[in-house]
Amino acid sequence: MNSYLISTYNDIENQNKEGLTMPKNTTPKYVDIYNQLRHDIIAGTYPAGSFLPTETDLMTLFKASRTTIRNAIKLLKADNFLRVTQGRGTEILPVERQQGYAFTLMGKTEVSTDFEGRNTEDIVGQPSTIDVIPATPDIANNLNIREAEKVYRLQREKIIGDTSFLYVVSYLRYRDFANLEKNDGQIYFLYKFLEEHYGTRFVSTKIKITATAADFIQSRLLDVPVGNPLLEQARHTYSDNGIVEYSLSYCRPEYMSISVSTSPEDIQHNPFLTRGF
Repeated sequence: MNSYLISTYNDIENQNKEGLTMPKNTTPKYVDIYNQLRHDIIAGTYPAGSFLPTETDLMTLFKASRTTIRNAIKLLKADNFLRVTQGRGTEILPVERQQGYAFTLMGKTEVSTDFEGRNTEDIVGQPSTIDVIPATPDIANNLNIREAEKVYRLQREKIIGDTSFLYVVSYLRYRDFANLEKNDGQIYFLYKFLEEHYGTRFVSTKIKITATAADFIQSRLLDVPVGNPLLEQARHTYSDNGIVEYSLSYCRPEYMSISVSTSPEDIQHNPFLTRGF
């Protein structure tokens, strides 16, 4: 079945098994700066068409290094909050506002995952199949590299009982992990392996969860009909130096549920739920 592996994820269960669940509020400073600037842009502190303070001013304001500020700005540009205007500075873009129930929860967030009520001991993970491929436009964009640059592709499945319920594929920059392909078929827990063998320190992750329909390959891997609903997760995992991994996963929804709880970081931002309802 591994020969079919061609698509996507780094599941939350991996973090628990590898002992890498991050302590509360342990985020890199550039992410904190990103969140603060994002909040200020949405709130109108920096209105559309105005310009962000200079890099030097931001370094002073946040007591941060130039690299830290640039990493925060890079995230804001990726989320379409900013654009660099030649000779003028960093311009604030209009915030897209949607009617209905689209909203963002700003605050302390905890995420828990349930796998059909099973203990993690009931879940069997296959070792990763590793190969080297040229980066597609999507992979290149998500890993901040050139199109066709070499990347590692690691593919694996998760099994409950005799059912394959989760298919995961991770992409890593080839230049970051020398000779990783020599470990083909030996890596069960990716984050733990990278930490122990390459000294990688993971500091944050960003996950986008959507619904999708199984294509031909996914239907064969997960033993469902073509077009069957699947839970798709796109994950970006970061170290202090920026993006480390881009991954996608496809899960049979009857085997997995995710719960999110959020509380405000600052009482001044209350009521933090009313804007979206």
